[in-house]
Amino acid sequence: ALTLEEFDNVEVLPSKIFLSGGGAHLPEIKEALETREWYQSLPFSKKPQISFLNPKLISNICDETKLIKDHEDIVPLALANLALNFITEEQMLSKLLKKVVRLMQM
Repeated sequence: ALTLEEFDNVEVLPSKIFLSGGGAHLPEIKEALETREWYQSLPFSKKPQISFLNPKLISNICDETKLIKDHEDIVPLALANLALNFITEEQMLSKLLKKVVRLMQM
């Protein structure tokens, strides 16, 4: 896993940090990030705001079951979103290549 200190090629880190996954429920994590001065040695332009990532922020996924409600569901949603992006890209590339081949045959 990467730590924030390993992003040495980044001039300024984003000032919003979103927590997700089952471990995000641990109150100590959010509390420690909000109350300690850990961020001062890192390139933040201001004190980071810590919040939970909401499943509604994941685009391209529509929960018709109404069962996805918590930040525990973010990881599976994000993986599904990534898979959809890969499938869409592959389909578009395949169509584009077919058109190019057809044009070359003319």
